[in-house]
Amino acid sequence: MQLDSDIKQDVEDELRSDPDIDATDIAIVVKDGTVTLTGFVRSFRQRRRAEQDVKRVAGVVGIVNDIEVRLPIIHRRPDPEIARDAVEAIKRELSLSWEKIKAIVEDGWITLEGDVEWHYQRERAEEAVQGLRGVRGDSAHDRTAPRKMISLPFASTESPVLQTVRCVTCRER
Repeated sequence: MQLDSDIKQDVEDELRSDPDIDATDIAIVVKDGTVTLTGFVRSFRQRRRAEQDVKRVAGVVGIVNDIEVRLPIIHRRPDPEIARDAVEAIKRELSLSWEKIKAIVEDGWITLEGDVEWHYQRERAEEAVQGLRGVRGDSAHDRTAPRKMISLPFASTESPVLQTVRCVTCRER
């Protein structure tokens, strides 16, 4: 098992080496192999990318992503514009099943609701909206939002915990 100080150094190196992330405002704490990321980035994509980078580091057993998305003023957009762009992005990615997914936007946060037949459709819908200008986050990856998993009509070898994180989710109202 690696020392926490070695893991922290490896995480710092991984984030610094990613040209798609400005890691200057990201703080890293490691305890017993669990990495906590805090600070802020300028886009939701950078927040997700930082988490993906940490997953590649050997010795990491858990990740807490508390990075805040602080959009530059020029990237802030009204929710109706974000919702229209989300629908168009999902249409491009899933031309045959886009009508089964609804995008709900509130204060820059996107919630995807609906039932799709295949897991790849969930993933592609999430990926389609994560890069939209003005998006601050999605409820599928927001640990504070109550979630319920949409039905999984297929067998999967993934653990239920991983499915909950990766599947399209919706807020309970």
